[in-house]
Amino acid sequence: AVRRAPGVVDFGAAKHVGSRAASRRSSPNRSVNRPNGSETMRRSGYCVACEAKIRAFTLSTAIRAPGADVWRALVTLEDWPRWNTLVPSGQGAVRPGQVLAFRLRRVDGSLRDHRPTVLIVEPPRRLSLAASFGHRSLVHLVHVFVIEEVDAETCRLVQTWEASGALVPVLWGLLQGVMERFAELGDDLATWVEAGA
Repeated sequence: AVRRAPGVVDFGAAKHVGSRAASRRSSPNRSVNRPNGSETMRRSGYCVACEAKIRAFTLSTAIRAPGADVWRALVTLEDWPRWNTLVPSGQGAVRPGQVLAFRLRRVDGSLRDHRPTVLIVEPPRRLSLAASFGHRSLVHLVHVFVIEEVDAETCRLVQTWEASGALVPVLWGLLQGVMERFAELGDDLATWVEAGA
């Protein structure tokens, strides 16, 4: 059983058990990085201002579509129920300072609320969201989506998280498991855009 610190919300499940995502991860035209993969980057540092450990985690998904198409699908929240199995509901204005209303699917299929704040919107390349769990000083996550152009018809979706707060070292295994599940979002987005949606 996963041990959770008192006062910290349930982050959902740490492992994904979907056959569709597993089959896409094995596809030769996918590059979804995992914690033990050669392209996955993890970084630790120390934030003097917040006096808490900072850790980072990155996932990368290759997509056979122009970056502009990927960006449009990523920020069109009303279409998320049509392709996004991990976060099947997204509402709100994708503008800096706005709070979005997401529904995140746990491994058991139940949904939990997630309300990140939009930090940065740089079309058609970068979207940055932030959320705290409990008090900001306990666990604070910044989730950045970057679309990198490979050529005119191919791009790469890079998702990076920076986690800071007093409980991050204790909860890092759990947090990392949740972040790993966002490979499913990258896979689903690739399927949706490559189909010409």
